[in-house]
Amino acid sequence: MRQFVGIDLGREPVPDETTICTCRHLLQTHQLGKPHFRRIVASLAAQGMTVGRGAIVDAAIIDPGCQ
Repeated sequence: MRQFVGIDLGREPVPDETTICTCRHLLQTHQLGKPHFRRIVASLAAQGMTVGRGAIVDAAIIDPGCQ
């Protein structure tokens, strides 16, 4: 994902939760989410890729004895 969005961790910090949420809320407020998503899907399709539904999951190793 870092490569996809162009984040170079050697030169710049990863956006924090507040930054990401602010961006998401601005997109929602101005109803820009769907138009941007359509452009992204079209761009990926032009490169032979498709987008499906899914979720990003943060994997963690949990000690079974701690549950």
